[in-house]
Amino acid sequence: MQLTIILALLGALVAAQSAPTESLPDTAERALLCGLLLGLLVIAARIIAAATVAGLQADYGLDAAWPIRYRRLRQIHAMTWGLAIVAIYFGLGWPQLVRENWHLKEAFLLDELLILLPVVLSLFLSWWAMGVADQALESRRALEVGRMPRTVGGFRPTLLLARHLLAPVLVPLLVVVTAQDLVSRYATGSSLSTVNLLLTLPLLLVVVVGFPWALRYLWRTDPLPAGPLRDRLHQVQQRLGVRPREILVWHTDGSICNAVVVGIVPRFRYVLLSDALLERMPPEQIAAVYAHELGHARHGHMFLRLLAVVLPVVLWRAMAETFPTAWAAASDALLAYGLNLPAQTALLTLVIAAGYAATVFSWYCRVLEREADLCGCQGVEDARHFTSALRTLSALTQTPQQAAKASWLHPALMDRIAFVQHMVEHPDERARFGRRMRRLSWLLLAMVAALTLWPLV
Repeated sequence: MQLTIILALLGALVAAQSAPTESLPDTAERALLCGLLLGLLVIAARIIAAATVAGLQADYGLDAAWPIRYRRLRQIHAMTWGLAIVAIYFGLGWPQLVRENWHLKEAFLLDELLILLPVVLSLFLSWWAMGVADQALESRRALEVGRMPRTVGGFRPTLLLARHLLAPVLVPLLVVVTAQDLVSRYATGSSLSTVNLLLTLPLLLVVVVGFPWALRYLWRTDPLPAGPLRDRLHQVQQRLGVRPREILVWHTDGSICNAVVVGIVPRFRYVLLSDALLERMPPEQIAAVYAHELGHARHGHMFLRLLAVVLPVVLWRAMAETFPTAWAAASDALLAYGLNLPAQTALLTLVIAAGYAATVFSWYCRVLEREADLCGCQGVEDARHFTSALRTLSALTQTPQQAAKASWLHPALMDRIAFVQHMVEHPDERARFGRRMRRLSWLLLAMVAALTLWPLV
């Protein structure tokens, strides 16, 4: 879901930059079609939710058919949502309607907010429409593991999803867009690109470094109270030689059973432990999960992920600067098929971003998770505490089918358990894995540095 949101918002801004500057005909009809597509998405989400609730009531306690069916229907809805977003932005020309037909191009930030509105509104309303099914599935999982289900009605679960999934992407994006809008308003002529570069790069650095501080307020968090658990976590810190700025309780109304570490710079680094994690897992398993998150910090995984994000950008720039003739020939070939330069930029940006994120970036993040798992074993008294923590997480958050499948950024939980057990039993292989990871990190750093400097040589 995170990848889908990032690509959708990126696509919206790319479509805005590549939109022609002339007005579109039949403005009202196009706007109506955009609204109709969004409405159909919400209606489809509501139908999926209603069918799931009815199915759960009919076969409750018999099998897991409807939970699996609901997950597949959500995947189909997500793909349909992506196609509808492409149709709204590139087929119906939503950015062009906002900026040219409605004459909002010079309005400060209003045009960008309206351009992003279909993505944000469709996500929010679809989450709200499917909320009844999510609540029914959560109640079923709670009863299966012997705990009382939590009932949270109204828009609260939807607002929680928006805070956790949408806000971390949308807020930094709006900060950068606001800065660029200010630059375009007060800088003109040849100074525009220079001022934009001089402002955007430091601002991006501030966002990357300082965003974890803002995240603790975007998400509802409080410092973990003093007590035996905090003392145990401090012992984990001492074993691993890593200390975050604060350990935070992440309030999710019991909807998320997980932990996360954020922050590249130690001064702005936090470890968040969700309320459900603290409530449903014993202290030794919480310490194991905490050790895993500190493993990310100890090995610099946040910085390495940032380098992995930057890699395709600097590679694209280096290729364009090094082979301008081939680049121009490819552009001319696309022009022959009716794709103008703005459309080419939009198409290439989205295809490259989606392909890279789903393959290279996904693989690299899963490898980093394995390295953090090994560090998690090192941070606790007994490695079995870590494998038992993974099994508990699997039972609390996933079906057996989900536990056997890898996600975008994480290996399958069952594979992680098998990997950790194998490495604990074979320390020589564990040492070789550590050396390979160090070489891979240095290779990534060297590639980004070389490709950044290559056009300047």
